[in-house]
Amino acid sequence: MKNLIAAVAISVMALFASVSAPAHASGGMVAGVDLSNSLVAMPGAQWWAQKSGGACSIGWIVNDGSANYAFTAGHCADAGDVAFLGNASRALGKVAISDLRISDGYVAEFDHAAVKLNQSVAVSDRVPGFGAPTRIMSVEELERTRPDLCAVGSTTGLQCGEFFGLALEDSQGVFHVSGLDGDSGGAVFAVEADGAVVAVGTLVGTEKGSPDRTVVQLLDGSLPVGMSLGQI
Repeated sequence: MKNLIAAVAISVMALFASVSAPAHASGGMVAGVDLSNSLVAMPGAQWWAQKSGGACSIGWIVNDGSANYAFTAGHCADAGDVAFLGNASRALGKVAISDLRISDGYVAEFDHAAVKLNQSVAVSDRVPGFGAPTRIMSVEELERTRPDLCAVGSTTGLQCGEFFGLALEDSQGVFHVSGLDGDSGGAVFAVEADGAVVAVGTLVGTEKGSPDRTVVQLLDGSLPVGMSLGQI
């Protein structure tokens, strides 16, 4: 994690740095849920990586047919790291997949991870105040319809803003919200006219020098083969 932060200085995109030590973060209240100290694994909830000692946010609850996973940002932790919920008092699971690929001009070409959740962990795939996602938005639909996007993170809570466009060979997008430390991995979504939640991706950083231009790693094309949206 520290090496990644050093690399950010020469990049046009800055990753959200993780909080330096386990502590109860301020903010993160959404629809009466304190995402900074939730003991339920849900979109936007704070989680901690044991080795890096940093906090991030859960994006989407996904499953492989036999177990539930928290899909989040790859720069938050390496595969094999142990994860904890909220103020680090409850074991969440272990990082099963972590994929962070560096490319010229950007910090992360792909930036996603999946934490395999312990069976004892309480799980909800519902975005607080909105509900469970009904589907994943395709890259083609995102570019064609250009909806406003919303995000939930454990530091800033809920934010919504204009979608600016695709980036990095259509694996990421940029939209108008301001993420802060600890928001990495949080869920990004669109809301349809009937109120249905459509999953778009996970928060991974901001454009360098533009804190209100936030980057989303799109779910379409990045969700590992064999995994599907929602809990079992």
